[in-house]
Amino acid sequence: MTISAPFRDTISLIGNTPLVRLAGPSEAALALEGILHDVLTMPRDPARLRQDVQAMRAEMALHKPPKGPLDAKLLRGGLVDLEFLVHFLQLRDGTALSPRLGEACCELEDAGLVPADTVQAHDFLTRLIIGVRLLAPDLELPDGAAAEVLAGACHCSGPKSLLRSLTEARQSVADAWQSVFDQPLEIE
Repeated sequence: MTISAPFRDTISLIGNTPLVRLAGPSEAALALEGILHDVLTMPRDPARLRQDVQAMRAEMALHKPPKGPLDAKLLRGGLVDLEFLVHFLQLRDGTALSPRLGEACCELEDAGLVPADTVQAHDFLTRLIIGVRLLAPDLELPDGAAAEVLAGACHCSGPKSLLRSLTEARQSVADAWQSVFDQPLEIE
């Protein structure tokens, strides 16, 4: 499936420079913010946007599989799926245009556009990805004290609780995906 160029360009804008103040004259920064806002809020065909988002995510899943059971970014129901979901809603509705995923999730949750546990899932997955980079760079559950420290960093009582919380967070993202796209997201 081919992804339309305007959508690819817009996702690039969101992913790299959404409404960010650039160094330089304030007039130029304000002008850029205006241009970015206009691009991000321009009318789009929701069906085509949905098709493009789903095609892009499916293609990415084929070429970038998760590297381990703690890959909070690439596992289905992980941060990448949440990013695609949030960006879809940002572009479809022209709302929650914060460049910070957590802030955008809060705004979308407050607006009733995603289920109530979406922010909690985001927060857990974000804590996990940071902890894993430090304590489990192979994306496997570490042994001993490292597993306990990782669990604690993710506000879990131990490694089993950590794995259960990961499954719950991924299911929350899958539920949000189902809610928005009316399509199941297989998390295994």
